[in-house]
Amino acid sequence: MSLKVEGNAWADVLTHVMDEAPSSIIGQALAASTNTVVIVGPQVIASAGSSAALQALLKMRDVLHAKMVVLHPWTNLVGMLAMGAFPGLGPGQIVKKNASEEVVPLADEPIDFDKRRKVIYLIGEAPSADLPECDFLIYQNGLPGAASRQPDLILSASLFAESPGTIINADRRILHVRQAIEPFGDSKPDWWILTKIAEKMGKGKLKYATVSAVQQEMKKQIKGVTDLKKRVELESISYPGAVKKAKREIQTAGTSPAGQSTRRWKGNQDSYRGIALAEVVEGMKVIGKRSSNE
Repeated sequence: MSLKVEGNAWADVLTHVMDEAPSSIIGQALAASTNTVVIVGPQVIASAGSSAALQALLKMRDVLHAKMVVLHPWTNLVGMLAMGAFPGLGPGQIVKKNASEEVVPLADEPIDFDKRRKVIYLIGEAPSADLPECDFLIYQNGLPGAASRQPDLILSASLFAESPGTIINADRRILHVRQAIEPFGDSKPDWWILTKIAEKMGKGKLKYATVSAVQQEMKKQIKGVTDLKKRVELESISYPGAVKKAKREIQTAGTSPAGQSTRRWKGNQDSYRGIALAEVVEGMKVIGKRSSNE
């Protein structure tokens, strides 16, 4: 069962499920199960009233004996960096080869999220407010997107529990994810979809026919990346473009008569790959609100 709720209604929905468990359809389904796993997505964590939502989930754990898996928006961020899913970074480039203190330089300039694009291809969810204008939008996910801009093409991907894979967690330890349930309908794993697109683009038939084949390629790119006993050590990152941009913003912001910069921090100015950190970090929300009110 996959459940998606509009924005900030999660607290009300989860509280209702637990308070009315004997009579609600979802409550009955959970109570009837002897091995329930609840996967909590980032929308619940970031929604208004998240404290009440998490209290309802704790009650679900204690009363219905459900197992909980909480997915932070950046659950596999370390894995993405290790595999080179970042501008200016190659597969394995950031993984330490020895005990050196090497610094890996990234692209000179950060991505311009204000520039109009011909095609935007989203794999997984993305904040709609930070999407640049585009002529064609491709959306690849297992759940409907929340963006006001409707996609021109939807590619139905398997959900987290519907396909096996690998995650490198925040402690940089490698975890294998086992498939728990069958994919819904005709949905396919992300790697399968990308393989078929490459074939249609005339890149030839790729050699990835199974998850193990993908993991073998990962092993070639990054030695030991699929070894469960391994802890992935990363090099330091240097992002000179971001520093240059910050300096330009300060220089053009103006100065006070005393010669001090009058540029004020606003919560929505700091972002990671287009994600406004003030939208996901509670402390930055508070600071941003105070700054805008002063």
